Amino acid sequence: MSSQTAPIKPKSLKVYYHDDFARITTGLRIASCMIAESYNIVDEQSVLKRLSALTLNGPSDGNTCSCCGIGPFESRQQQIAHYKNHWHTHNLKRKLFGKTALTMGQFNSRIGKL
Repeated sequence: MSSQTAPIKPKSLKVYYHDDFARITTGLRIASCMIAESYNIVDEQSVLKRLSALTLNGPSDGNTCSCCGIGPFESRQQQIAHYKNHWHTHNLKRKLFGKTALTMGQFNSRIGKL
């Protein structure tokens, strides 16, 4: 006779009210393998403040990228292509977190190292 225990199936719960969350999670422990680094929670006002400061040389005239500091663009297609570029997206994220924008050379060298 085998004394094996049946595997425990995880149970999903949807919690819509704060009081229910406290009641359901009281006494639960998190396995050490599941503990990860905590993320910095950014409040809305901080994000809005950083978004409003996404310029290098003052407001853009619409024909330059004030985030990356390049332009004027020769055509609308060139401008659209720049805004879809990974370099531009990376610079937007850097500016959002208060860091300076990278030049194209700096960006390419960092990507090359990866």
